[in-house]
Amino acid sequence: MAQNPEYHTFMDYDGLPMDVNLSGIVVPQQVFPRPAGQNDFIPLPPIRFFVNGSLGLNLQSALVPDNVLDNAATAPILSLNNDRAALRILWPGYEGWHLNNALVATVANNPATIANIAYRVASRVQEFYQDMLTNVGAVADWQLQRIPFSALHLVELRNVSQGSWQPVFCYTVPNGV
Repeated sequence: MAQNPEYHTFMDYDGLPMDVNLSGIVVPQQVFPRPAGQNDFIPLPPIRFFVNGSLGLNLQSALVPDNVLDNAATAPILSLNNDRAALRILWPGYEGWHLNNALVATVANNPATIANIAYRVASRVQEFYQDMLTNVGAVADWQLQRIPFSALHLVELRNVSQGSWQPVFCYTVPNGV
């Protein structure tokens, strides 16, 4: 997988099968800069969210307990040494946002499934929206007031540093815009 060291872009998906489509425009978030002292950090594999063979779960749908993920029951590894992880969002034009302990490795004494993780990420992204909606972002095309939560899809989570994951989003532009 080719990775741009500065931004998450559609170019990061050249290793996917040809028949896999993204659910919209990849939100060009900066990649969270790894803290000093983690130069030897090896990221865990990305956690991808597929619905009917397409990459990307609508965040509004993720808030429904029995969401429609193809791989909903899969239990990915969130950390090799901790039960909790932070979620980091670097939305274009806004200050970086993070929430410690946003993701948990177990739910009711069972490993967290991709469906559980999708629900928690969607809930946390909703918090991000609530925290940031009163701020006007510096990048006009990516101002949250212009992008409805319901138009966002969770493509994947990337392990950007030890104990931290960053979601990658697609934005589905509504018809007529």
